[in-house]
Parts: sequence; structure tokens; C-alpha cells
Amino acid sequence: MSRTDSEILQSMVESLTTIDPSVDVVKGPVYDYLLRPVPSELAKTEQQVERLTILSTLQLDRVATQDEIAAMATSFSLRLGGGKPSKTKNQVFYAYTKPIRDIVIDRGYLVGSEDQRYTYFVSTKTTLPYISAANFYNPQTRRYEISASCEATAVGPTFDLPAHRVSRLITKIDGIDGTDNIGEYAGGEVQEDLPNAVARVQAKFAGLDPETGGGIISDIRNYDSENVTDVSLVYPKDRSLFRRPTTHPAIDAYVLGEKIDSLAQTYVAVGGETQIALEHRPVHSVESVSINGTTATFSFIQDTTRETGGSPRSLDYVLLAAPLVAADVVVLSYSYNSLLENLQADAFSLERPFDTDVLVREPRRILLWIELEATVVTSFDPSRVSDDILTNLTGQIETGYFQDILQPEVIRQKIRDEVGGVSTIRITKFRRVSGGYYDVETVDLAKNEVSSIDQTRLKITVRR
Repeated sequence: MSRTDSEILQSMVESLTTIDPSVDVVKGPVYDYLLRPVPSELAKTEQQVERLTILSTLQLDRVATQDEIAAMATSFSLRLGGGKPSKTKNQVFYAYTKPIRDIVIDRGYLVGSEDQRYTYFVSTKTTLPYISAANFYNPQTRRYEISASCEATAVGPTFDLPAHRVSRLITKIDGIDGTDNIGEYAGGEVQEDLPNAVARVQAKFAGLDPETGGGIISDIRNYDSENVTDVSLVYPKDRSLFRRPTTHPAIDAYVLGEKIDSLAQTYVAVGGETQIALEHRPVHSVESVSINGTTATFSFIQDTTRETGGSPRSLDYVLLAAPLVAADVVVLSYSYNSLLENLQADAFSLERPFDTDVLVREPRRILLWIELEATVVTSFDPSRVSDDILTNLTGQIETGYFQDILQPEVIRQKIRDEVGGVSTIRITKFRRVSGGYYDVETVDLAKNEVSSIDQTRLKITVRR
């Protein structure tokens, strides 16, 4: 902690009198040229050093100014939030008479509340073509309507308004009689305050900024630390792994962990359907399907594509044996991974920095074909040793974490060293069930893959 002028003066007086008790520290040249001017300058210097020390430890909220925080954020590619305007996609422009020419709702046209206290502008140009005007006729309101996206002329939640409050045409449009927001204006945010800016700069240094891989992994782990054991990120540059089309920056976040919930989904038929999409995804199994209370024959079609499989956007559905009749009531009982569905909705439904589209997904499980032979010393029970080998093997293969590589010799040696009673052990089969080339081979795992033992192909032979 920096010292005050008086504290420094007292310290200098004590030092001088210790060296020479005869020195006059109250008046005279020592006082005039040393003790009177120096303490204040030293106090300023100590305060600056203390401030720099605090800044260097990122305790920005204690001493940093708004300009300093902005400058530091800019140095690390962080922009302080300037706030967000309220928006809607359902600002309707209408005409009571059929258009005789195209009506253009151009970007920048203004609308507002009746008192013009709240004003908004058209953010996306749209056109009502007179040739197909019949397609825009609303028989309920008896008018021709076209919707446009609009946003507030200023930032902040003050401009968040419910439906039917923005009904004034500030910019007159030829052929348009009026306007109305049939959807609410929402999403307005104030400019970023100092404490939040400080937190983002500190998170950047800790590798936890939401625009970074570390930040995304941290968000997922913290969302449900009890069920999430590991996270692996796949980027579009990983061309062999990232397959879904996207026009924005995107990341596939593979989450190791699940929470399985069961539910019953009810569907009322229009008539003729043979496929019913499952609303909650990713689906693990479909237990039953009934039509009007009678058990129905069906097939569960699970989305296993590399584009969307194993995610809340999976195209999982039930295929019925016969078409439905209008008004049939179908009840589908199934189980799904609610952890991913909730995580996607709660943590990644909002826009990420730079419009990054984060999709949480289940890892692709790679089944392994394993066979091994072991001999035990005479004092050990082979069946007991076999169980211990299985436990050790499972612990190495199904770790609950993403692994890069599985080496059969390393696994064999670990079993040999850790399982009591094993005299010799030999692995005769160690490979992927699908895609393996040799009986015993090193298994390389991609960033979105986890290993699992195929129990139907597992064989452990133990002899004395």
C-alpha cells in the first residue's frame, strides 16, 4: 500500500536523525530542500506504482478508467458492448385496396408509436408485388399485408414494446394505408457498463471468454457439472468431421454426459401421414406407439448423419406401417437426452459473439472388438481374475473422457501390472468393429469420437 506525504516525511526524519542526531529536521537547508518537497513527489510515485501493480494483476475494477478498459479490450480484440436495439420481424404494412404497382418497403423507412415517442426503422427491404398481390390478402382483416423486419432507432430495453403499439407511418409510402406490429419488439439492451466490461476483459485473460473455445467449454461444464464429464470442440476447418452447412462461424460441441428423460408425445393426424417427427431430441429409443389407444407397428428412424445426428436438431422420427386417417390420435412414448436439449436452449439459443452457431452434440461411439488370453498363478481363481481384467479393461476403454489414441500394448501392460494374479496376458484381437484393418492395431480416435467395448465381441479367456 502506498504511503501518504506525512508517513514518508516521518520515515525520512527518522532515517536522518539515526544517521546524524544533530541534523536540524525542522528548519534550515535539509528541511527546505529535502524534507519539504520530496515526500509529496515520492507519495505520487508510490501511488502510481501501486496502481500499475493492481492493473497488472487484472484488478481492473479497483483502479481502471473506462478509457483504459476500452483500450485494453481493444488490444485483445474485445469490443465493449454498445447496446442492442429492440427488433421485430412482424411489422405489418397494409393496404385496403389491391396494389396496381409493386409496393417497396425500403430500408430506413420510419414507423413509430402514435405519439412518436418510440421510433423504428425498416432494417430489411421487402416488396409487395402487384402481380401476386392475391397471395398477400388476409381475409380476416380484409387487407393486403406484408411483414418487414424493423429495429429501434436507439439501443436499450426502453424500446421493447408489446404487439399493436407501433401503428404510425412516419415515412409515407405510396400505396400503403397503415402499419401495425403484430409481433412484440424485444431484445433491447443497454450499453455495457463498467463492471461487465471488466469481467469480460478478465475472462479473456483466463481463457474463458465466450468467443473462445475455452469459454464455450467452460459454459458447458458449468451448466451441469454433475452430468458433463468432458467436452470436445470441432471447427469447420476440421473438414472430415464438420459436415453441416452454415453461413456463419460455427462450432460443434461434443458433450460427454447425458440425462435421459422419458415422455409421451401426442399427435393428431391430418390424414395420410406415415412419418411423425419427434419433438424432443436427440432421441435414444422409442418404447411404444399407439393409435386411438391401440398399439401400432412402427420403426424408429434415428438421425445418424454427420450433419445433425445426435443433436437437438436431429431429424429423428417414427415411421408407421400404414398411413394415418384424419383425426387419429397418436401417442408416442420415447426417451431422449434432455441434457443436450436444455443446454442448447438455455446456453446457446442466443447469439454468440460474431454470430457463432454452437451446436451441442453427442459423441460418436466407436465399438471395439477385443479378445485376450491370460494365465494366472495357481493360488488365484480364474473367474475372479477374469472379472478383474474386465473391470480394468473397461476403465481404460470407457474413461468418461475424450482420448486421442488407444494402444493395445499399453492397455495390456497396465492390466498385467494392476490386476493381481495375472502371470501372462496376450491380446489376440483389438480393433474397431467397423473400419479396422488388422486383428491387433492402434486405434486413433477423432475429436468427436469415444470408445466403447462391443460386449457381443468381447472375449476374455483366463487359464491357470
